[in-house]
Amino acid sequence: MKKFLTIFISVLSVFAASAQDNDPNDKSQILSIADLSMDDYLAIELPPLQTLLENAKGTSIVRYYKKHTEIEKAELKNINRTWLRFIKLNASYQYGQMTDNVLYQEDLPPVYRYQDKTQSWYNAGASLSLPLEEIFTRGNRAKQQKMAIEESELNTQRWYDDLTLKVVDAYTAVVENLSMLRIKAEAKTIASAQYKVTETDFINGKVDAQTLSRQKNIESSAVREYEQTRAALNNALLKLEINSNTQIINK
Repeated sequence: MKKFLTIFISVLSVFAASAQDNDPNDKSQILSIADLSMDDYLAIELPPLQTLLENAKGTSIVRYYKKHTEIEKAELKNINRTWLRFIKLNASYQYGQMTDNVLYQEDLPPVYRYQDKTQSWYNAGASLSLPLEEIFTRGNRAKQQKMAIEESELNTQRWYDDLTLKVVDAYTAVVENLSMLRIKAEAKTIASAQYKVTETDFINGKVDAQTLSRQKNIESSAVREYEQTRAALNNALLKLEINSNTQIINK
């Protein structure tokens, strides 16, 4: 009878472990940092929150909007310089030799004239045009461009504000789950130790199968809560790294 119960306990343990590994709510299986040990978690040192928020300005989305703002400002400069279109300057320079070979022949004997000389030609000038459409719409175009710059700056600030909230949420989640992970790890260790004691007592006939099964459920529950907390911590760490543009996990 004891041999049968021992085999039953072994099968139950394997089944419980398999069920835990296939738990769809356990996100630790899909995280790239799921192999971190408890010592690795305890060694994590979070930078100050202000440092993370400052580093978040270097994320791609914030850099994109900053570049867009710079483009809009450059376009405003181009609009302010459109008056240069009204003025046109021209200049030319030529240098070379001029040869004149002429034959005169009338009632007199033919006369040949040959002339060769070097000359330079210069030409410089300026013109002014006043396109009325350019003149009367220039102010409105400059005003619209200033509004485009302001819109781009507001978009940048809006995205940064949203990013700030994400960084703060991830930061608090990391701090909370780090503390909870220590507690869950201790509970898991105690539950595992208690199960081993109960298993020994069961083999020696001191406790029944129901007590052993109940203790196994307690251990499985403690392990599950530990893994769920670890998965939540991994998720928060990854979000914090991405949103703050800061490397936190050095492993």
